Amino acid sequence: MESEKPVTPDYKVNSKRDATDSIRGYVYQIYQSVLAWVDLKDDEVLFLECAEDFDIYANKTVISTQVKDLTSKLTLRSADVVAALNNFWSLQQDNPQHDIKLRFLTTANAGHEKGTPFGQEQKGLEYWYRCQSDKALIPPLRNFLTTLELSPNLLAFLRSSSDETLHTQLLLRINWDLGAKNKHALQLAIEDKLKIHGHYYRTNTHYSCQALSHLLKHVVDLLSVKGHKPLSRADFLTEFDTATTESIPKSLLETLRSNSQLQQLANNNDSGSLTRLWDIPYPLTTPLPVVEGALRRQALVAKIHSHLLSFRVIFLYGSSGTGKTNIAAMLAATSSERWEWGDFVAVALNIFKRPLPEQL
Repeated sequence: MESEKPVTPDYKVNSKRDATDSIRGYVYQIYQSVLAWVDLKDDEVLFLECAEDFDIYANKTVISTQVKDLTSKLTLRSADVVAALNNFWSLQQDNPQHDIKLRFLTTANAGHEKGTPFGQEQKGLEYWYRCQSDKALIPPLRNFLTTLELSPNLLAFLRSSSDETLHTQLLLRINWDLGAKNKHALQLAIEDKLKIHGHYYRTNTHYSCQALSHLLKHVVDLLSVKGHKPLSRADFLTEFDTATTESIPKSLLETLRSNSQLQQLANNNDSGSLTRLWDIPYPLTTPLPVVEGALRRQALVAKIHSHLLSFRVIFLYGSSGTGKTNIAAMLAATSSERWEWGDFVAVALNIFKRPLPEQL
């Protein structure tokens, strides 16, 4: 008798090697990258793992985005915030010919600074936003920033720049995008966008949502390759089509077309022939039983049932003896719907025995 498989290891492990938090952060970054890709405009390019986790570039404008999936509160003193300020300033100084902006995208919310430097109940990152719209509030923020462990160049700028210069070159260029959706809500948001996109191209919402896994894999594969990692709007359209399109060999397609009774009648442009086709009686009986001892292809049957619920009609095709009839019987046996069984083989043979001109 097979022993029960354990759900936890029965041997000692080093819990410090658990990288769950890091992996969760990478996964969240990938989902946010896919959302940015889906939202790209025609003239924009998404660069993965470039200046930050991803950058959006268009016409010398760079929105460099750092992604953080955090549960703790963020303050201006937080190490991640200080590092983001230093990285942004370095990037801007290295690229004077570009319009550089930073988006700090995180699930975290703002926390209070120690010592209430901006007044009671005033959070530092929220005060930053107030300074963006009211330059008279800048002096307390400037003084506070000079107490942080910032780079020498940024500290020199803070001490020597005017309020106007500080406002335009630093405060307005950083977006503290706090309280972002968690991964589950983010997935739903992406799927909604894929549904809307697919609607314009007459793609079923079920298939549109399934495209997400393909897009995620594409981003993961791209991230694993050294060098530049660009993605464009055209790339998204291509990958969406790849994920929502099923191809069959041309030879099989031609066979299906040539053997299509409806196609032959339609090609004759004779409505009377079509009417006679619909008038042919098709005897309906109860479904055939499943072949005893046959492999229960549950995953395949479930997939076919899902497609049937979406499209209401489904065609099973394949060479003789591959089990099409038995799969149909399994589908009827495992679903709660009422089924009737029709045999069209004899009817089709009787029709095709007649020369085509006699049907006109």
